[in-house]
Amino acid sequence: MKGQAVFEFVVAAMLFFVIIFYMLSFLSTTVSSYRSGFGINRLEAKAIDVSDALVRINLTEKYPVLSYGRIGYLDGYCAHGDNYVRLLSRFGIYWTGGGMRISVKEGRKTILDCGDFPPDAYTATVDRYMLSENNTLLGVGVVVW
Repeated sequence: MKGQAVFEFVVAAMLFFVIIFYMLSFLSTTVSSYRSGFGINRLEAKAIDVSDALVRINLTEKYPVLSYGRIGYLDGYCAHGDNYVRLLSRFGIYWTGGGMRISVKEGRKTILDCGDFPPDAYTATVDRYMLSENNTLLGVGVVVW
């Protein structure tokens, strides 16, 4: 009787290991796709947060009208080298290799251009259109990577 129980045990053990191997391989492929999706969603949320902070607080004196004075101040602030790093930390972009680019355009004329050029990797872009103090349409663009 003892010799007969070994065969059933070997079959059960092999079946157990096959099921465990299948579950681990399924989880590894599923988790990696969710992880990349999370990274994309995080970038898009950060771009929306930065754009919202710019439009509601930093570039307006009275919402929803953009102020040329504040746009000029931010342009001068970004022109100094260390201030770009401070601006990144104020908006909460801390990760290595991350950055942002802010631009304000009046028609085809660029009023504000702040930040680095984005790399070839995935970037999240948000474009908003607001009125200025003299009722012209301004385009506010934010790119985060």
